[in-house]
Amino acid sequence: MNFDGAWDYGYLKRIMEGRAITPRQSLLANKTTAIRIAQDDASQDLLIYVPYNTKLRLNGNFSNYAFEAIDLADRFTSILPTRVKDGLTILDLQPFHEDVLIIGTKNEKE
Repeated sequence: MNFDGAWDYGYLKRIMEGRAITPRQSLLANKTTAIRIAQDDASQDLLIYVPYNTKLRLNGNFSNYAFEAIDLADRFTSILPTRVKDGLTILDLQPFHEDVLIIGTKNEKE
């Protein structure tokens, strides 16, 4: 049997293996329940599922993080620029249309 969704779950399993994550919806300033945020307890990486392309606003200053978007359909990736304004970290539109996992990796120097 060949189900494309099975590959998606396998890919996500590989990304999530070995991570202990905690939901962190309070970090999301966007007024939606469709976007989901969790944080890796050990590394402090942010994992953000975005079902559609939109500008993300995170409560707090995450300028010490590098953000990468992964298109779950094709596994294409894109580095996302960020800016901080009025206490929010803003990630502008990414180049993918739907079903994206954004991973924010905390810089080692911090």
